[in-house]
Amino acid sequence: MPPVIDKACGEGLMPDALGALESLGVLMTEDDGYCFRGIGFANCNHLVDTFLPEGHGIGVRRTRLHNRLVQHASHSGADLLWNNCVKLIDPHDALINGVPISFKWLVGADGQGSAVRRWSGLDQTRKKQIRYGFRRHYEVKPWSQLVEVHWGRRGQLYITPVSQRCVCVVLVASGDYHTQ
Repeated sequence: MPPVIDKACGEGLMPDALGALESLGVLMTEDDGYCFRGIGFANCNHLVDTFLPEGHGIGVRRTRLHNRLVQHASHSGADLLWNNCVKLIDPHDALINGVPISFKWLVGADGQGSAVRRWSGLDQTRKKQIRYGFRRHYEVKPWSQLVEVHWGRRGQLYITPVSQRCVCVVLVASGDYHTQ
């Protein structure tokens, strides 16, 4: 059984993400979470709301989305290898736990310290700033049809409805605090 991957995440899928998932054969519906109609941005001086011009998004628990993706990939014939040691040899060959394999596609869902990102050269554009993320779910009826994004100098707070009785609250903050 694959591990359920969970982390601090805003848990909102925008209409384009829903369309991309559907094109892969993964249909996300209101049964999977909570439909939201727009996004509200706020800081100490401003409040701006906007409704999505084309449809809606869905707030969905990360664990549910992960399970749906794993099930679909497995049913589609993908080999999912969890918690293995991978060493890239060249763009189409690797060692997995010392055993050579060849591949056409390699998906690196390997987290913040992604070796696949480094191998592909994408790490060069990555910021080196430390950020911290905290998430909690509250059993409360959503009070808005919007995902709320509260913006401050040191971070953001996201509030996403993920069911008829639950909201997800995420705080993402930079690690460059200075005490005075």
